[in-house]
Amino acid sequence: MSLDLLFNKDLKFNYSGDLVLINGIEAKKQSIVLRLKTRKGSNMFHPEYGNDLYLILSENITEAWLKKAMSYVKECIEQDETVTVKAINAAFINEKRKVDFYIKYFLSEYGIEDSLNWGEEIG
Repeated sequence: MSLDLLFNKDLKFNYSGDLVLINGIEAKKQSIVLRLKTRKGSNMFHPEYGNDLYLILSENITEAWLKKAMSYVKECIEQDETVTVKAINAAFINEKRKVDFYIKYFLSEYGIEDSLNWGEEIG
């Protein structure tokens, strides 16, 4: 089991001024979000790490685009061999120029299903 720093928007500190650490399921969930937010190829030491979704953000949003986006998100998450995506739904919110993803996944190392809501703004 690993310990990770808690990243939300900024590093978090507890009441005594120490950095907040997380582990277990919360650390795994955070690692999924960090992977989703990383443009594939941007880490020169791990060029396959990250999300291809950023390649298509400037394209027109259609049903085919949403299917491709969900495919990229699934592929990104399953780069971690301990995570299996069970279902993904995507919705485009025109007023906010944002795509929201609802993702259900299975964590094999913990033997549980979990879910995640994640969104990305469209340029």
